[in-house]
Amino acid sequence: MSDKVVPLKLGEKLAMPGEQIEVFEPKVRQPKAYPLTFLKEMMVEPASKSWIFKGLIAHDENSEWFGPPGSLKSSLLTQMGVHAAAGIDWRGFRSKGACGVIYIALERADLTKRRIRAHVARRGLPDTLPIAVVGASVILNRPDSHKAVEDTIEAAEHEWGIPVGLIIFDTFSALIAAGGGNEDKAQDQGIIYAQIQEVKRFRKLHVAIVGHTGKDESRGKSGSNQGKRITDMEVQLSGKSIRTAEIIKRNDGEEGPLFSFTHAIHEFVA
Repeated sequence: MSDKVVPLKLGEKLAMPGEQIEVFEPKVRQPKAYPLTFLKEMMVEPASKSWIFKGLIAHDENSEWFGPPGSLKSSLLTQMGVHAAAGIDWRGFRSKGACGVIYIALERADLTKRRIRAHVARRGLPDTLPIAVVGASVILNRPDSHKAVEDTIEAAEHEWGIPVGLIIFDTFSALIAAGGGNEDKAQDQGIIYAQIQEVKRFRKLHVAIVGHTGKDESRGKSGSNQGKRITDMEVQLSGKSIRTAEIIKRNDGEEGPLFSFTHAIHEFVA
């Protein structure tokens, strides 16, 4: 008969015949870490962007469209939104399929709605297009304030049954002022842009921002240049009777003139 002694495990104790003993095993604490994408995962990711309009508007990016008063920047972005919702080409850029569109009109929401109706009527499009307008005052300068926008996105997706791919904020100055911020202060702008980045990541959608140029149009958009660090593309609008859209900054693509355009008046039938 062996007299070998077997050491007890941590938390274990001697048991009488027929007695069950619960053994305590301490849990190994897993440290919290930021998500990592390893090289082997990068190698199987798509090599090209996921486009809304090929060569111009991509998912998981953001753009800024700015110009002086009367440059038709809001009209142009409204048209882009309608075309994205309808899945039809826009200004020579090929559509890669319809997506849900939310237009956050912090200025002139009623005018934005009429513009959308006009574009739909001129194109003969159905009234079931997945496009909606938010006319409420949106606050994005508080921690986690992006969640209200994300809830709005989910509500729209529930209505349409397709994901939102494009969200438009018009205008940036009204957005920052809604929360009591100052467009000229980098800190105030930084808070807004951080929340916009969270919105963009939520569905890997495209965020387009409408803005203004300063008094000197040659110096670009008004206010602090804080947004330049995270904006993927900046488009400046200029001209009087004939407007021109020009990419003046782009992280991943060519810069230069995009297209020229004029405006037309749409008369609604009473």
